[in-house]
Amino acid sequence: MGIGTENEKAPEVRQRTARGVETVERALDVAERLFAERGFRGTSLRDVADAAGIRAPSLYNHFPAKEALYEAVLERALRPMLEMLEDFLERGESAYSDEQLIEATMAALAQRPDAARLLHYEILAGGERMNELVRGWVESMFGKGMEVLEKTPGGGGWSPEELPRLVFAFAMLFTGYFSMAPAFGGVLGEDPLTERSVARQTDFMRRLWSKIWSDSNHD
Repeated sequence: MGIGTENEKAPEVRQRTARGVETVERALDVAERLFAERGFRGTSLRDVADAAGIRAPSLYNHFPAKEALYEAVLERALRPMLEMLEDFLERGESAYSDEQLIEATMAALAQRPDAARLLHYEILAGGERMNELVRGWVESMFGKGMEVLEKTPGGGGWSPEELPRLVFAFAMLFTGYFSMAPAFGGVLGEDPLTERSVARQTDFMRRLWSKIWSDSNHD
């Protein structure tokens, strides 16, 4: 009797679980966009609930505080890039080429372009009071980028003092493309976020990296 009752409840439990996952994903999608447009301070949990068409109490069940939602947005958007760099460091450069790293970085940013806008918004609006969650992610990404370059034989001809600037410059090139996309569609003559345009930018980044790296090795 008990077993039959449990079996009868199983579909209902799975349905509730599926609805919960859908609610979380919808909330994260909307929150990512709103945080990118308004920043952490300018976005409330109720704003996210209203825009996502979710009852506020339901959202509070998953994210009891705005900080929890913000952290989940950053985690989902930036974790893939951090894991990619960590994998490179663990497996060694034989597992990845420079071109593959560039392609993977562009693909990750293209999947969630609002993440780049969110980072830029928070950095510009926050200044010295920049949200500590964002600061932590930026420092983690920068640190992994430095480790990747330091593992490159000969450092590509760049001095130890120049490597941080190189990481910074390419971080701005990668994220800047996506955060500035709304303003530069007319300049490029196409929507910068289409698959075709991102592919063109990825190819450009590969060639730019190859030129910078090869030229520095010949100095």
